[in-house]
Amino acid sequence: MKRPIPEGFDDPPALVASEAATLDISVTTVLYGGGVRPGITDEYHPFREPSIRGHLRFWWRATVGAQFNTADQLREHEGKIWGNTESASKIRLRVLSSSRGVEGTLQPAYALFPAQPTGDGRPAGRVYKAGRVQIEFDYDPKVQKDLNSAMWAWLNFGGVGARTRRGLGALYSQIWAPKPADVANWLLKCSKAFCSGGGTRTWPTLRGARLVLGREATHQECWTTCIDMIRTFRQDRNGPRGRSHWPEPDQIRRERSQHLPTHAPVHPDPWFPRAAFGLPIVFHFM
Repeated sequence: MKRPIPEGFDDPPALVASEAATLDISVTTVLYGGGVRPGITDEYHPFREPSIRGHLRFWWRATVGAQFNTADQLREHEGKIWGNTESASKIRLRVLSSSRGVEGTLQPAYALFPAQPTGDGRPAGRVYKAGRVQIEFDYDPKVQKDLNSAMWAWLNFGGVGARTRRGLGALYSQIWAPKPADVANWLLKCSKAFCSGGGTRTWPTLRGARLVLGREATHQECWTTCIDMIRTFRQDRNGPRGRSHWPEPDQIRRERSQHLPTHAPVHPDPWFPRAAFGLPIVFHFM
């Protein structure tokens, strides 16, 4: 007995006119995680299409998405371009070839602390350097600007795998990267072309952001310098194990009414600024 064909499925839908493009991308720092298992980089398919689409949708919201005033407007237009439960995406992609690269070292350690071995027997994680991927895009010409905006932001400010906000999985594409001597002019032109106007939104946007430029250096040197800045700022204290210059430890002591005789609360500010900065920290007290 044959299963009946649902109504409306007798004829396949007409194909939408599309254009195709292929892009070669390399990983400039190290790749960590990104597979179906947390903290594991898959050997045979290290760059997953659903993950890449997720990154592109995020950066589309951060660029083109800034033109919408409400989350409902954003959601409606995002669905028309990237697809939802009611309509197919106008942008399709597939990984043609990829390599996670060769195993690298767990440095800088502050960015890679989830991969570090622990005293309770947890083994060290694995990271990979010199990864690469070739992606083919097939898209409706009407949404090319939307795809270009997402690609520009993802390749220059995003990444793949885990902990991209700490610089892991940073990407490079010769097509989208600026020349070192023309970064400021490149950024100005790209911002006008790819970033929509508008004020503060309830979702992350690039409009109004600032880019801090330093001296010309290798990707590894830039990454290490930035991570050291974050570590110094976040762990500002008197010596490696001295008292923190931040107010949170003393405020916890006040609220718990507990402290060692040598560690009475002395910081005058009764609040938790690092949480306001989006810097969650685990506190350990004797």
